[in-house]
Amino acid sequence: MNIKFSTQKFPLNPSVKDGSGTIWGMIVQPFSNDSHVMETSKNIERCKSCFAYISKLCKFTNKGWMCNICTTTNLYQFTSSTSSDDDSNYNSKYTSKYSDPIQRKTLPEIANTLLDLSVEDDSDYKERYQELPLYLQNLLDNPIYIAVVDLYRGKGNSMDIIESGLITLVKTLPDNALFGMIIIGGEGVGLVNFNSSTPLIKSHTFYSLKMSTFQDTLTLKSFLVNKSKFENNILSTIKVLSKMTLNRPLNPLGSIIQSLVEYLSIDETLKLNVKVGLFLSGSPNAGTASVEKDSLELDALYKKFNSKKFFDPHNQFYEGMAEESIRSGIHYDMFLMGKCYFALETIRYLTTHTGGHIYRYSTDSVGDVDRSKILIRTDIYKLICNGWGFHGMLRVRTSKNYQIDNCFGNVSASKNFDNLFHIESSSPFTSVGFDFKFTNPSAFEDREVIPTMQIVFSYNYMAPIEGEAQLMYNENDEITLPSRESNSSNGGSRIRKIEKRLRISNLSFQVAASPVDLFKSVEIETLFSLLTLKLIRESIEKGIPEARVLLEDWLINITTKYNENVVILNNVVAQADTSFIQLPNLKLLPRLVFALTKSMLLKELWVEIEDVTLESASDNWVYFQCLFSSLEPRLLQRAVYPLLISYSSLNTINFKYLSLSAHTVETTPSQLYLLDSYDQLVVYYKETSTDTFPPPSNSLITQTINISKQDRHTTPVVQYLKGPLYETFKQHLLEEESGSGSSYKEFLALINKNVSKSF
Repeated sequence: MNIKFSTQKFPLNPSVKDGSGTIWGMIVQPFSNDSHVMETSKNIERCKSCFAYISKLCKFTNKGWMCNICTTTNLYQFTSSTSSDDDSNYNSKYTSKYSDPIQRKTLPEIANTLLDLSVEDDSDYKERYQELPLYLQNLLDNPIYIAVVDLYRGKGNSMDIIESGLITLVKTLPDNALFGMIIIGGEGVGLVNFNSSTPLIKSHTFYSLKMSTFQDTLTLKSFLVNKSKFENNILSTIKVLSKMTLNRPLNPLGSIIQSLVEYLSIDETLKLNVKVGLFLSGSPNAGTASVEKDSLELDALYKKFNSKKFFDPHNQFYEGMAEESIRSGIHYDMFLMGKCYFALETIRYLTTHTGGHIYRYSTDSVGDVDRSKILIRTDIYKLICNGWGFHGMLRVRTSKNYQIDNCFGNVSASKNFDNLFHIESSSPFTSVGFDFKFTNPSAFEDREVIPTMQIVFSYNYMAPIEGEAQLMYNENDEITLPSRESNSSNGGSRIRKIEKRLRISNLSFQVAASPVDLFKSVEIETLFSLLTLKLIRESIEKGIPEARVLLEDWLINITTKYNENVVILNNVVAQADTSFIQLPNLKLLPRLVFALTKSMLLKELWVEIEDVTLESASDNWVYFQCLFSSLEPRLLQRAVYPLLISYSSLNTINFKYLSLSAHTVETTPSQLYLLDSYDQLVVYYKETSTDTFPPPSNSLITQTINISKQDRHTTPVVQYLKGPLYETFKQHLLEEESGSGSSYKEFLALINKNVSKSF
């Protein structure tokens, strides 16, 4: 578990927080930093009042311990014949592992601030499980992957990309995985029966789905097959499907999801562990909850863009199905082919509510298709090889006078319990946000009581594939899948069982007594992540223009507070400081906010993107809303304000974290640059460069690229450019004026003008 706070210190009270204008919250990556199990959860004592787990932050006495969360005193739980009420014998014989100070310090739950525990099934679950038929027990014990494949080729050869992805998927899935496939073709929906050497497709028309069920067509027992046993049948079917051509793009996705959820709902009290990959070439334009893109003239498009209706879903069906999917243990990843309309404003909930990801692949040209085949293989390989977390529940317990206010990202608050949050699916890349509020104006003014927090994450765990997480690239930038033989020889196992786990993190915090102290403790990456998450919500609810105004107002406010409290304007210092010169930790903030206004998240509609917006409506904006909502702080900052590195040679870094301006590139004595914008890696050679083009595989710059491909769930596209700055690379220098907005210099002048009004 990785937890980052927007400030290293907590504000003393509301006055200190408001005096800084900053955001008070945290970003949590519950599934990162995997570690070994240290203990069984049943062996850890819990508070009888708030149910927090015992930790080193508690206060211990001879007879018990005081909970750091609610301050309740708990008597030790005795395991011998000695009773806790027997005071005469209490001090002569230790009967609790926590009562001996020396022993207590060695216990995992006391010695560690981060703890991984195994969880045993309760007796009710065991009893219910034993009553199930063997094939249902098999479904509960193993990971399930279902591919829903749209056979329509769209405007490019998307089936070549899908075939490449599916083959990688099947070869990478663990041997004990259960696999099923549903195909969408013409007016039909097919369930593939892999149980014979010649796989059969059991078809429905999307009209008939209203009158019969998947179970009527093919029993669940026959539909989900063991991946290892039927791998050859699955691969041969994929190759046959890739050669089929369908010209009529009908996609009854809503009907399929509804039928699939019913198909997999085996018991109200038992959840499966299901990943569904939706390989789509268009929007759900047939069957239940079909969506037709609005046909708008240009003037009407601008009017809709400038209103809060731009992101309104066409219906609430998919949001409802996402909730039902969670109850059945299903989550979705989307693999989108081409640049057509997918109705993401409507179907996004299938991924955002269930913890999945959205991937996009270009089909514009033969070169794009070839590149996309490599990208989808890499994306799916990482997705399957990394550990999986299912049915996650995150409990945040806070000490007195503060609590969680809002949650952001692929997480939802429990409707029944306070401070409990659902994260249905998680991976090492999963990142969610929370902000805090005070529940008492005195807050942390009692200096003897420090603020503390306990975060508990319970989940079903499937470990990563040992020895396969690191990708190997050949000279053509293609990944090479390890063979079954090489994996076995390395001692790795292709069996990945599902276990129940619990992660506990115990934290305590220092307190900032003044706005100046709080300013100095700001962590810029986390602050910016929370700001972005809040703006995503604002843009969805109020529209992009309103979100842009709120962003500018927020920057003006925090800059004003900084000048009031840190700069302290007077007759000597009369000019407002909008660059945070006196706070190095905030120096990048104005640039990040400026970059956010130019990002696809808040980009204004303008002439160069009119045609694509008429074609795909709000899809581009929604895609980046989904992407930015799930990125960890380091990578989100890179996606908004790309990292620019200059090299004096192919193997020597010259400068890092350069500003994205033409002046910087023109005046830096380097001939070679690497720009990392999260989903794109651009290597730029100046026209006068004599270095090898493109860089050789053993160079530092290529090694950096390969590492960057592995530290994010979406594989970046790599470009190599050489030539005059203004013809080849200027489009990546976002501080320059362009059709999408003003220059950074103009932006800063506007902020300075508004801040100066306050003085």
